[in-house]
Amino acid sequence: MTSDCLWPHDLPRSAATDRHVWIRILVTSDMHGQLLPHVGDRPGKPLETGFTRVATLVHAARREAGTTLLVDNGDFLQGSTLSDMAAQAGSGWTGPNPVIAAMNALRYDAAALGNHEFNFGLDRLQDILTEAGFPTICANAVTRKSPLGPAHDTTLVPPHVILPVQARDSTGQTREIRIGLIGLLPPQVTTWDHDHLSGRLQARGIVEAARAHVPQLRAAGAQIVVALAHTGIGTGSDDPEAENAALALARVPGVDAIIAGHSHDIFPRPGMQSGQPGTDHATGSLEGKPAVMAGSRGSHLGVMDLCVDMRPSAVADVIAHHCETRATAPTDRSTPPPDPEMMRLLAPIHDRMMRLTGKTLTHAPFALHSYTAFVQCNRLQRLVLATQHRALTRALASTPHANLPVLSATAPFLAGGHAGPQYYTDLGPGAVTSRDVAGFYPFPNVLVGLRVTGHDLWQWLERAASGFRQVAPGRADQALWDPAFPSHVFDSIAGLRYCIDLSQPPRFDADGHMRDPDATRITGMEFDGEPLSPDMEFALAVNSFRAFGGGNYPLAAEDRILFRGTTLLRDIIQEDLMREGLLEKTLIPAPWVFRPLSHTSVILRTGPGLCSHPAEFSALGATNLGCDEAGFLMLRVPLDTGQHAPLANPRRKT
Repeated sequence: MTSDCLWPHDLPRSAATDRHVWIRILVTSDMHGQLLPHVGDRPGKPLETGFTRVATLVHAARREAGTTLLVDNGDFLQGSTLSDMAAQAGSGWTGPNPVIAAMNALRYDAAALGNHEFNFGLDRLQDILTEAGFPTICANAVTRKSPLGPAHDTTLVPPHVILPVQARDSTGQTREIRIGLIGLLPPQVTTWDHDHLSGRLQARGIVEAARAHVPQLRAAGAQIVVALAHTGIGTGSDDPEAENAALALARVPGVDAIIAGHSHDIFPRPGMQSGQPGTDHATGSLEGKPAVMAGSRGSHLGVMDLCVDMRPSAVADVIAHHCETRATAPTDRSTPPPDPEMMRLLAPIHDRMMRLTGKTLTHAPFALHSYTAFVQCNRLQRLVLATQHRALTRALASTPHANLPVLSATAPFLAGGHAGPQYYTDLGPGAVTSRDVAGFYPFPNVLVGLRVTGHDLWQWLERAASGFRQVAPGRADQALWDPAFPSHVFDSIAGLRYCIDLSQPPRFDADGHMRDPDATRITGMEFDGEPLSPDMEFALAVNSFRAFGGGNYPLAAEDRILFRGTTLLRDIIQEDLMREGLLEKTLIPAPWVFRPLSHTSVILRTGPGLCSHPAEFSALGATNLGCDEAGFLMLRVPLDTGQHAPLANPRRKT
């Protein structure tokens, strides 16, 4: 093999010595159990993303390079009907975990733990990981914090691993290079899975753990260190508890490259201008270091090529790099076919799952979808809100809190965003099965009841509505949602009536911090037809993720918790559907509307599947503007009408 064959990109050679090697690292991230190329595991609804299509890209990328590693950046075990059934104890599933079986078959070299790996509890996680034919790593999830610092912590799994690989250098000689991988995840994991992890697991900050463990990796012989970090890019701040810390992590001495994730974003993006300081899409780098983030649910394969200068000593330097993300649904529509070997492996597993989850719970006379979640509280959300309301009412019936009025809060779950234009729920009308429920409620949350005041509710809703962009009255076609906010922060609270005034600035930023203490978007708050008093008390039904700080909401104090369930909410939804059925009268009324703004319209960016529901267009007064280059349907929605006039909001306490 010639030297030219070992320099696969049009990159400057000035830094190269007469001995360099190219190493290719292939990356998946936030797969969320999306193994099969079907929407909701339904063969009749093909999906252009997913593990089986990524597998085809992996095989092609391996053929292009001499030396490759395949790694996953976390959140691989949870998120689909198939993956969750296999991971959940008592589901009826026996046999190997299908996600691990697929990763073993594709010959992964390593994986980092993400926060959703903990959704099923520590014992179940550790059982599943025994099936993995590859190391799983995490440096900042610890079972015992050492007073001597994070370098001496007892970690749940190994904090890092060194992979010795053989590569042919530029002279044709085979060389060994030792690649060190360190795993890191958001420290908020112990809050989000509080019930599973309290008293059993602690977490260090991402940068804190990296600063302690990277020198250990180097001392153990790692020549190159790659951070396999389940964290978004973030702002680059030095916040020790930052959830999205990849930019700050890139400044840690000894880290040569960053593999990021968690936020379901894509880095680098072709043609994207690098606006945030420290990020460079053109070169695929964070703070000058190679970096890649591979989307979610098999939307992309990350490809990181590192040119390593091999000195006579054990020291090695990354002297050039090329980073890219390869889409499974590219804009030229050249979608790769599912890998046939992977499909054969998964076919009997999928058939078994279909049999276990095919029970019909009820019949819906209308469609249930999430396409319009940002412009109305639609039937799908109202179903979840109603179930939570009934469940908490029953739970509190024989307690001292039975007289508290019960409200219910939930966010849309599958609502596009970084996950793409196919990441929506679209069911019925017709039979609703247990598989459908697992599909539209994909997280293993439990029910929590909180004691809240009218003031608390106002702050809660201001946080929820901060994800909307500020709209200028009298202007047309303004962007509706700020992509810096994930869709799961937008809670609706049923049992109230209120308006969202988009002409006002947001009160909170995407990290949940106060942005404008004078901002007021939530107006006209009513309960039982009367203006809401800030001192009135309620019981609020929420899921455990939100109750314990998920989505940058405040962590519920222990004295505010009225009820903490143990049954999964999706199981409660199934039982409720069998008992109550699914008719308009069993749903909870929609709680909110936008405040009317004359001669004003916004653009809802949603899934093209909404075209299958033409009645929605007329109900919203919306205009179909076609799809953008990413495949999202662009819908013009007027803000001229509203269902009720706004009243005075409960003022915040001093």
